[in-house]
Amino acid sequence: MSASCGRHTLLVIISKTGVMKIYYGLILLLITMFYAGCAAIETIFKAGMWWGIILVVLVIGGIFFLISKVFGKK
Repeated sequence: MSASCGRHTLLVIISKTGVMKIYYGLILLLITMFYAGCAAIETIFKAGMWWGIILVVLVIGGIFFLISKVFGKK
């Protein structure tokens, strides 16, 4: 592209006026917000996974306990 091209001139004007710095700041802010949201969701799912594992173990243990009481020696 030559320097006289309209698009190239527009990019030079935008970069000199600092408009691109505003976009970079906005992009950085959005990335930070989305990352924080993803980290929070990740923590919630990890906690939920552990609660699920604990509950499944307790339920299976309870079933085995009941079966052993019903069919066990008296």
